[in-house]
Amino acid sequence: MYMESPWIVVLCDRLPNIAIPIRSQDRDVVLELQPIMDDCYRDGRYYTIDYNRPLNPPFTADEAKWAESLIPRK
Repeated sequence: MYMESPWIVVLCDRLPNIAIPIRSQDRDVVLELQPIMDDCYRDGRYYTIDYNRPLNPPFTADEAKWAESLIPRK
């Protein structure tokens, strides 16, 4: 069954922290999503991707501007 996510995530925003309920008498545990994604990206084989290929779907103008701002200038 498909369930819609209650979060909207914009590509250039950090992922949110979410509260995971455990038991009614316990405080929620906070799950930090961004560090998990950062670890997955670092440990994944993303170095094999040809980042020079055109994107499908392409970035919007605002997304392209944001992505360009991440590229260090030499």
